[in-house]
Amino acid sequence: PDDIRAVLTAVCNHHDALRLQLVDNAGVWEQHIGPHTDFTALVTRSLPEGTEPVSVLTEVVGEQGDSTAPLIAVHITGNSGGPNYLGLGVHAMVADTASHQILG
Repeated sequence: PDDIRAVLTAVCNHHDALRLQLVDNAGVWEQHIGPHTDFTALVTRSLPEGTEPVSVLTEVVGEQGDSTAPLIAVHITGNSGGPNYLGLGVHAMVADTASHQILG
């Protein structure tokens, strides 16, 4: 988890879109780019037996509700020494066609 946080900190600090914040300014929504900071939103979950990692990511994204966080990250630990996974969810406001092709 510490290594994942360090990498996500570097990625978010390099890419302005991953620091976007939606701010309500007297009824007008504005996008502001947040300052460089440590990525602290990493969630860690265990992979239930017989479950696919994407199910865990979907659950974590669903728990975020109406969050406007540009990046959601979940470290999914495997069972009994099985593989670990990193699930990433990117908010639609930071995704564009070029980004989708890179991430896809």
